[in-house]
Amino acid sequence: MAAALTLAGLALAGCGGGNDDASPPPATTTTASDPALVTPDPAASGTAYLALGDSLAQGVQRKDGTFATSREGYPDQLAGLLKTAGTPVALTRIGCSGATVGSLLDGGKECGPAAPTPPPYENRDAATSQLAWAESYLKARGDRPTLLTIDIGANDLIGCAGVDAAKVRSCFAAGLPTVRTQLQDVAKRLHDAAGSRTVLAAMTYYDPAVALVRQPLAKEAALAFHDIVRRQANPTIRRTFADEGFVVARVDRAFGSDGAATTAAVDTTCRLTRLCGAGADFHPNAEGYRRIADAFLEVVRAPVGKVSAGG
Repeated sequence: MAAALTLAGLALAGCGGGNDDASPPPATTTTASDPALVTPDPAASGTAYLALGDSLAQGVQRKDGTFATSREGYPDQLAGLLKTAGTPVALTRIGCSGATVGSLLDGGKECGPAAPTPPPYENRDAATSQLAWAESYLKARGDRPTLLTIDIGANDLIGCAGVDAAKVRSCFAAGLPTVRTQLQDVAKRLHDAAGSRTVLAAMTYYDPAVALVRQPLAKEAALAFHDIVRRQANPTIRRTFADEGFVVARVDRAFGSDGAATTAAVDTTCRLTRLCGAGADFHPNAEGYRRIADAFLEVVRAPVGKVSAGG
């Protein structure tokens, strides 16, 4: 694994170093012809699925030493699972790799790695941000059946990782109140824009720095980070989105991040990501993205089936 100090500067945007590990590269990297990258027509028939967020919403994985968007992310896998369950959806991915809660609201963030087709928003400022575009789409979509998923906040969290426990705690103490306020704004705006047949779904996060507990110099700080993520950050995400009518996928539970940072919890995260390989990439691998898709399916299958059937 890369040195602990390097992890403090990483974000879910495709950063990292070193060589690839032995895990197979994604077999389905996105191309410009990917239908999930085409700007959707809000008046289209059927059930629409809009995936918002950061690089997880674009299925980012490491391939040949670089990072790229893929069709093995949780949105594509969730769409496939819903189809198998009898509710086909038309997926559109508009996530921005590297997005924070602030940039989701206010733009000003270059997405990297970028998808082969630019997103339908310019992301220069609040008026052209990912959230502003999603609001406009939902309002135009009206009461047509729609699923919206969002993952956001990991890039806000990972900036607090490091090797000094006191600094980890002070970083969270300084940043979490702002993130909480911003998440409340995001959740309320999406709720207010959504029609009566829109299912809104958010997710908690696995601990992206949990493998640092294996490094003696970083263990205390990693345990502090993990404890704050599971006791403060994820409960904030759950409450904030649930208060605005979202269902919340327990991804933290799916990755074993909802409990103590045990050997089993670390091993699970290492297996579902490439966090413990030479490149220390904490994006999920295909199996990890499937875990996220399964967690979403658990909370959206029934309501999406209902709105799709006209309920």
